[in-house]
Amino acid sequence: MIIDIKYAAIRLLFCIIIILLFVTNPTMAEFTEWTINELTGQIHAGLTEELTGTFGNTFLKSITIKHDYLLFSIFEIKYNKKNVRILGILRFYIPLSDINVLNKPE
Repeated sequence: MIIDIKYAAIRLLFCIIIILLFVTNPTMAEFTEWTINELTGQIHAGLTEELTGTFGNTFLKSITIKHDYLLFSIFEIKYNKKNVRILGILRFYIPLSDINVLNKPE
């Protein structure tokens, strides 16, 4: 009986974690906002000049591919033969490659 309660508690905890990951999977709009804030806080060069303009949000969306795995997403930015991958999970963003490469002129 006690073992059944433990397994039920573990299953419930597992379900809660899965639901939490699913609900907090970042959207493209949230990622775009984070990226613009992250890059404009850096040195103004390269891609940052494009993002500070009127069409920055639209421009960023056009060069970003979202790989949605339901519980997390991987965002891939392709710009000027440069490729940056960022993991989005629990509304946090973890660069899988150097994001500052987008700010460096060729």
